[in-house]
Amino acid sequence: MARPRTPKIKVLAAAALRAEGWSLKQIHAHLRVPLSTLARSLKDMEGKYIITRATFLREKLTPAERAELPRYLPHPDMMDELRAFTETHDVEMPDIRVLSTPTRATTARAWAERLKQFGSEAAPYLHGLLRQARICGVSWGETVMSVVESLPAALPGAPTRRRAITFVPVVGDVIEKEPTKASASNLAERLDERMNGDYQHAHSSSLRAVPAVISPDHNATNAEAIREFVNRGAGFRKVFGTPKQGSGPVPLIDRLEMLLTSVGPVDRPLGWLGAGLLNAVGLPRAQMKDLIVGDVSGVLLRRQKGGEEYASRFDRIRACWTGIREKHIDACQQRARRSGKPGVVVVALGATKAPTVAELIRRGLCRHIFVDQELFDAMSKMLASDRGVR
Repeated sequence: MARPRTPKIKVLAAAALRAEGWSLKQIHAHLRVPLSTLARSLKDMEGKYIITRATFLREKLTPAERAELPRYLPHPDMMDELRAFTETHDVEMPDIRVLSTPTRATTARAWAERLKQFGSEAAPYLHGLLRQARICGVSWGETVMSVVESLPAALPGAPTRRRAITFVPVVGDVIEKEPTKASASNLAERLDERMNGDYQHAHSSSLRAVPAVISPDHNATNAEAIREFVNRGAGFRKVFGTPKQGSGPVPLIDRLEMLLTSVGPVDRPLGWLGAGLLNAVGLPRAQMKDLIVGDVSGVLLRRQKGGEEYASRFDRIRACWTGIREKHIDACQQRARRSGKPGVVVVALGATKAPTVAELIRRGLCRHIFVDQELFDAMSKMLASDRGVR
């Protein structure tokens, strides 16, 4: 099979880095272009883009190439700000990779194109991370789905050649709506197919029929009955254990080596569920931004300061949640630091997600981040302005 052709923009990036004095090995590690291809391509660039003393001729670039080229080069200003930010908060500096999308428009068609391109670019890197984990949690949402669906399909029976990966949904279903392909349970099964070649889904758990939230509209008696029903489900017990966990297998949620998740912005926490929950507990949308930064895997992230008068209502929303908790996300991170596993992997695009991603970094709750240029630019401005999340 012929080797895929290296995109011209990467060859241009290699020429620019070579002109800055980078070695072939450094360029290879940064751009992931084969050394043989680099050597050949850079030789072809001599006299056209690279001249004596290795000066890169940016004026040779087309406007489109000039706009896209920075995505393949280091971002020293942003990296310096991020390094200072993580040092200030005494947390690990995550690995950030900026991926391209064809547009920044948000119409339904444009958004679909953005997701498709983002997923396609993230998939090769995600595939490598997944191969390092034995137990991987997966959240919900169209961004996660775009990456999962872009993974190469494994041949049936692939687990017989290596140890299979166990995939764990960490969020229940939105039972108020029709079933969706972007549910955590469905994505866990798709990952089982893509990575293990297991179309019987023996290596993925399910939280189907488990409500993601127990509506606060229920009275205390009904809410307790629903929670008891949820706790008795075999799938729920396998993932989260029981309230009085004694002897027996350790719940999968306490063994995660990787968590694949996206994030929710402050104006749309918990996605479709958020608006209903806010109304149910009497939390005005105008005050929501004073209280919440956003969410990760359905876990609401409260701001450090502000919104104290609504704290009890925030606690009511959090009590309705049946899925993963912040303590589980933090524990996954701690295991990853000790073992070198991937830990929490965030995929997100769009400027509105920047405060949420920054808050995750501040709390030390992510090791790998994949973002688009729009989100990256928004984060750069945030960190440059105050190196913090207000």
